[in-house]
Amino acid sequence: MSPLRWLARSRGRLALAALIALGIYFGSLLPLASWVRDSSRSVSGDMAMLTAWLLSLLLGAFCLSVLIGDLVFPHRWRERVVLGEEVPPPEAESDLLPPPIPRSHGLSFSLLFVALVVAGAMSAEALSGGFVSEYQRIGSKRTIFRGDNEELKLSLIGELADKRLEVQSRDAVQLLDVLWRDDRQSAAVRDAAIVGLGRLATSFDTSMAAWAREGVRDHWELTLLRSLRSDVAPDLREALRSAEPTRARHLLLALGKIRESESFEPIAARVRAEAAAPTETFGAALLALGLLRDPRGLAPLIEVAPRVADRPELRPLAWSVGRLALSYAPHSDPEIDARFGELVKVLGALISTGSLPRRCDAAYALRLTGDSRIAPPLFAALEQTGGEGTCEAGYVDIDGLAPELVGATEPFKLRLLKAVAEVAVGNDEVIDWLRRHKADPAMSEFMRGQIVETLSLVEAAAARAEP
Repeated sequence: MSPLRWLARSRGRLALAALIALGIYFGSLLPLASWVRDSSRSVSGDMAMLTAWLLSLLLGAFCLSVLIGDLVFPHRWRERVVLGEEVPPPEAESDLLPPPIPRSHGLSFSLLFVALVVAGAMSAEALSGGFVSEYQRIGSKRTIFRGDNEELKLSLIGELADKRLEVQSRDAVQLLDVLWRDDRQSAAVRDAAIVGLGRLATSFDTSMAAWAREGVRDHWELTLLRSLRSDVAPDLREALRSAEPTRARHLLLALGKIRESESFEPIAARVRAEAAAPTETFGAALLALGLLRDPRGLAPLIEVAPRVADRPELRPLAWSVGRLALSYAPHSDPEIDARFGELVKVLGALISTGSLPRRCDAAYALRLTGDSRIAPPLFAALEQTGGEGTCEAGYVDIDGLAPELVGATEPFKLRLLKAVAEVAVGNDEVIDWLRRHKADPAMSEFMRGQIVETLSLVEAAAARAEP
């Protein structure tokens, strides 16, 4: 005889079994939830406990359903249907009619059983603060992060940083924020969590820019971005004070991606300090200013440019100058406007005298400034004999995202000409230079063709601009 049939042979056994099973189910709920949330280190252990816990609900609901069915359904339903015993049929209502066929009430019993299971599950969710649904979303991840499998942790962090739906993104921010603060974790895991927060911030910021173009000014990404700025960024800045170089680099880039205004001054101060005594984090500090997209960042970048001209950090500086110049409205800050001349002087000298990679980076930055003062040094470099080398595509690593491009692969002088073209429309000095050199025999045939094409595009743009 099966255990369930043995229980079903007596109403008393059914009532006692239902009481014990449901008592175990509800009685173990809060201790189980607390253990899984805060202490468990094994996902398989979690699954074993949760399976046993849910079985207690199923057993209790089954026994209670049979007990209720025995009281509600007619014709000795429990003995006839559940136990499968031979039960005399009900008497006929008339000698002229056959006796009615007893019903099994299978659908009614099934609905009753399901209703009791659902009621038990909903009650448990309410009493435990949504433990089961929470475990499905992030509970198993918490358990993994308390474990010892570093490779699995790092893989999971990468997955969290790629979340794009609202609920998943909220959970990812919560988990990664807890993780980077946890000094029980390895340095690699904490650093990866910081990088993950930066990646999420970039995703939220990019999404909000897209929504803004559609006329939507408030969306869930903005709420999460504000949360990162108010709740996470201050602690990241505090951690930056004493962080060793590797973590400091991750912190700087994450702060840049979060774009919290209070981060500008400490990052700018770090750029100025490290320009005099460079450290391993100087390049990251330069990139962080570009990531912030705060036009005030142009001032410290221009200030340190002379010190960076012959150093590897020129490329991060060029990328950040270009990124900030694109978002800066000319004449909106007299101090920055005045210092553009200094930047043009430093980079303009470099495009004529530095090594080719440095000259290429300087030309990239000059092109994006949009300042008309870049024209004379560009003319000088274009007219210079030689300089026919090729600029290779340059990249900067901004931590966890695809490397940012600093100029495509192209002839150096073509890069210079493209920079000239940026300030050509409405600039008589540039247009006159293009006209004088479109047939200059000192220029290569390729460059003469490029100058002719550039001049035609500039003249067409000027014609369209005329009233």
